[in-house]
Amino acid sequence: MSFKEKVAWVMLVVMVLAYGGYFYSILGALSAGVAVGEIPYRGAMLATVVVVIVLAVVGTVAVTIAARGDDASDERDREIDRRGAWLGGIVLSVGVLGGIALAMYEAAPFWIANLLLLSLVLAEITAGVRKLVLYRRGV
Repeated sequence: MSFKEKVAWVMLVVMVLAYGGYFYSILGALSAGVAVGEIPYRGAMLATVVVVIVLAVVGTVAVTIAARGDDASDERDREIDRRGAWLGGIVLSVGVLGGIALAMYEAAPFWIANLLLLSLVLAEITAGVRKLVLYRRGV
């Protein structure tokens, strides 16, 4: 397994676990009947973003230390990264268009913020899964 593939695994796991926890808590509040305006999503969203950044840095540093200098990138890694980013960009674009539509129809900021965050998360997960599939299947 190459260095870049290990980093892709770290990022995928961090994204799924951290943001999965965030969206699970938000859905729990919604299903409990709490009004959208009363859900304290801003602090939870900010805390989740900080946790993702910290875990991603720690995970990447751990993988780098374990690699012991074997972290060179080649043409295959760059092509896989490009293809993963391309697909993630499409997912992000669709989500952002949805956020713009919500803003145009004057939806609550809660829905706009969470749709944009969900778009970012789904884009990163899509890119990560695509990269892992390409590493396994080959380019």
